Amino acid sequence: MAHCMTSKSVHTRPKNYFILLSLITFIVIISLSYIQSGGYYIDQIFLAIESEEDYLQLNMSESSDYDYYKTLNNTISYRSDYGDAHDNTTCDFPQFDPFDPDVVKFAKLDMPKLSCDGGLPDLTYLKGNLLIVNKTKVQEMFPAYNVTCKYRDVLRKSNRDTLFEYSAVRQHFSDSIKLPIDAEFLMVTCDGTGTNRSTETEMLSKTYYQLIPKLDNLLEMEDLRLRKRLVESSPEETLNVIMLGFDGVSRYQFIRAMSKTYNLLVKDFQSFDMTMHSQVGRNTFPNFLGLFTGNSEKETSTWWKDKDRADEFNLLWKDYEKAGYRTLFSEDYPLIGAFIIQSSGFYNVPTAYYNKALTVAMDADKDVWKHGRHCIGNKPEVLFHYNYLKLFLDSFPNRPLFSLLYSTRISHDEITTLRSADDHVYTFLTELKRTGHLQNTLLITFSDHGIRFGPLRYTKLGDVENRTPFAIFTFPPWFLKKFPDVARNLKTNRNRLTTHYDTHATLQDLLYFKGRRDKPLSKSKHGISLFEEIPRNRTCTEAAIDQEFCLCGYQNFEKVNANSELSFYLAKVVAIFLNSKIDKRLCHALKISNILSIQRLRVVNSSTKIASSVFRLKVKTVPGEGVFEVVVDSVEKKPGKTWDQLTKDNLKDVKVLEGVDRLNMYHGQSECVDDAKMKLFCYCKN
Repeated sequence: MAHCMTSKSVHTRPKNYFILLSLITFIVIISLSYIQSGGYYIDQIFLAIESEEDYLQLNMSESSDYDYYKTLNNTISYRSDYGDAHDNTTCDFPQFDPFDPDVVKFAKLDMPKLSCDGGLPDLTYLKGNLLIVNKTKVQEMFPAYNVTCKYRDVLRKSNRDTLFEYSAVRQHFSDSIKLPIDAEFLMVTCDGTGTNRSTETEMLSKTYYQLIPKLDNLLEMEDLRLRKRLVESSPEETLNVIMLGFDGVSRYQFIRAMSKTYNLLVKDFQSFDMTMHSQVGRNTFPNFLGLFTGNSEKETSTWWKDKDRADEFNLLWKDYEKAGYRTLFSEDYPLIGAFIIQSSGFYNVPTAYYNKALTVAMDADKDVWKHGRHCIGNKPEVLFHYNYLKLFLDSFPNRPLFSLLYSTRISHDEITTLRSADDHVYTFLTELKRTGHLQNTLLITFSDHGIRFGPLRYTKLGDVENRTPFAIFTFPPWFLKKFPDVARNLKTNRNRLTTHYDTHATLQDLLYFKGRRDKPLSKSKHGISLFEEIPRNRTCTEAAIDQEFCLCGYQNFEKVNANSELSFYLAKVVAIFLNSKIDKRLCHALKISNILSIQRLRVVNSSTKIASSVFRLKVKTVPGEGVFEVVVDSVEKKPGKTWDQLTKDNLKDVKVLEGVDRLNMYHGQSECVDDAKMKLFCYCKN
């Protein structure tokens, strides 16, 4: 009966529609009249007011699986003994439920485990330095073929991170072959000729391999450096370092999508999850500068410019190498790598083991990819790189090691795909624990920044998800027991304002841990070692977090009417800024077509008493339908006014801050420009 329609409702519906249509027409006419005759016209900018909530509903699909995810939420220990408030800190960080139903319906938490079966079979395998044909599999899969295999080396070319070359075919074999001691990256193919058919050859298998050559030529130098460190600095402990990074994953998204892995780290491994961790830059590059050099992008730009080589950065692992550590750096998605997008990469290989040439070669090989390029042959890409780390750890059980693995593809283009890797990462970490590789290791699981684009950015958690990367520190239990002061401070610091500047300072501290002399390292400019207590009253300014990334006081943001004189003025300021970032010879001028939302935060400097208004705007532009989140800073001429009392005449020093984010993808719109920063804004004329 609830779905039946009475005759009355049938006859009154046209009348209701007519009234609604008339009302909408009246509002549009009045609005246009106000904009054009009310003394405030925005040149060359067409403004339409559209709420952020409406935009979300129009552009995203819903799911009704909240009950399932609510059950999942109850099994996750992200709140365990962390306290309800953040320790009465000066910075009041926003608190949300990661499993809020408005977020969960876009999170695709029912995505299955990534399966990579069905590609070209692996007909060979490695056993030490022996490359062996799997004759059992050959007989099962290709009984009517004569199978012969061959391999080529994959080599770095012309000292360029983005170039590779294959060697000539080294040798054909049908049983096994012993590889040279310096073999490192291989492409192995197996061809078959039908025994009862023509003599045509068919490729049956293609597999890429990574090996860890011993590099015994480094031993003498490493041993000397280790002795120097022990004699001169007398550190009390020496731990390996494993850093597992994920691109663009917020702390909440890691809790949601990687629930098994998160629980393993925080609950089973008793790790320290930094709950108030903030990013210090918009994308990967500035956050990596903070993490691995301790400097900001602005400081670095005083002597370095975009597309310079990355070799001259004082990268953290170089300090570890100088102290006798063996190093490894592995990342996927090579053409948008951490040191590729804004720099020209490395001239010299940056670590002892560096697989960039191999990843570039695989990226160019269409034969081996499946499932949105998340599978290399029959193996998840994440595990392909993790197994490289495992081989590294197995090869040097008695040497100090520093390793960085950075996974980009699994989360960069579609953040929800991360869910499909949870079981794989969980199993890998469990195996590291079982085999003893965590017994003498600091494991740091982290991301560079939060979620930058996609449906989750339009939810009520979007601003928080954008600015909160995660950082989880896992120490051996014996280490925490031996140094209770460190354990106590780590526990306290979970609820204090932190950044990757602090991660950098912590890793510097670890290298010469509790040494009896000064560390032979430059003191961190912005970071505080997490082995020390982070001050309770730390502010974003003191933590070197720029205003556009600061979440302190986020709850105090108030909504501003998007259909107001103040909003139109701010939109004009934003439009001018966006167009200043493009080359108008190549890119269309951008116009703001929609104001999705505006918020205002009032900030008073405690020492100068100067009042500022910080505005956060989400706008849509044409052409290209770009959606941007922008922070506008200003000084109030006469403090104390509410937003509806503010006009452009009440504000001075109005400026758009540099950390502008684009919330939707721009692939296919900006290929006419090479500048990574300009790509964000450019809609090509061609």
